[in-house]
Amino acid sequence: MKRTITQFRTSLKLLGKSSMLVMLGLITYSSFGQYTTPSHYVGSCYATNNGYAAIEQVQITDQSGNVVYNKAADANNQCITTWPQANAHYNVIEATPAFTLSAGATYTLTMNISNKSRSTIQGTAGVWIDYNGDEDFADADEFISPRNWVLTGAVNPSLGTLRSFDFTVPCGGTTGTIRLRIRSDYSTRYYNAGDHSHNGHTNTSKAYMGETEDFACSYAVPSGLSSNFFSPTTAFVGTIVNFTNSNQSGYISHKWTVNGTTYSTTNAQTICASTGTYDVKLVSEYCLGKDSTTKTIT
Repeated sequence: MKRTITQFRTSLKLLGKSSMLVMLGLITYSSFGQYTTPSHYVGSCYATNNGYAAIEQVQITDQSGNVVYNKAADANNQCITTWPQANAHYNVIEATPAFTLSAGATYTLTMNISNKSRSTIQGTAGVWIDYNGDEDFADADEFISPRNWVLTGAVNPSLGTLRSFDFTVPCGGTTGTIRLRIRSDYSTRYYNAGDHSHNGHTNTSKAYMGETEDFACSYAVPSGLSSNFFSPTTAFVGTIVNFTNSNQSGYISHKWTVNGTTYSTTNAQTICASTGTYDVKLVSEYCLGKDSTTKTIT
């Protein structure tokens, strides 16, 4: 087995241009403070039987499809009878870290909504992550959901269709406890990057319906470079040979070279068409750099 390690600084690799300027000291991050507690005007439940866009199931999976976090559907977290109210329909679902996000890794966030009112009107949602741990969501690259993200509506207890998007955790964040925020609304009241703390003061503003949920989580950086995989040392001609990556999450990318053929998947496989010696090489890239491992099967 051969192994080569190339270590280099990649703290800017996945950050946008604005974040690069931050790292170079040309602009500064916002100062540290306490997380905001935004309110919704009438929210996901008001006057007992009205309301739209309650945040239901929230699930995060890693690149290999492993579930790293799941919040079961929970309908409305509160129902108000007078409005507007401070902090209405704002809830901290996880006050302490409930899952870990690894720098350089890609994840999938999946969620759905429901409506309290007798309507299947669509909803919208915005998602932010405080990567640098300064207790706000105002920095570059911290708005992670698609612009104008639409969710299908359903009348509770039925749930809208699960919708997903992928996001990649940038290098250069702050190790330790950070926070993820999800906000919902109804119809075409779309969330943009600057709407993380907007208060719904009127029936024409964003955050009119819906709710806000916060989730504490951890930001982690790989402690060292380690590319490796499991494979047999011998194989039969004409049979499938599987190569299983030792690192199923917490990486930027993998590149396999199996008998001259390249793959970019987490794991790889091949079929030995004839007798002989086959070289299998895996190059894994992390925020800390690259590491390669080569093995031979006969």
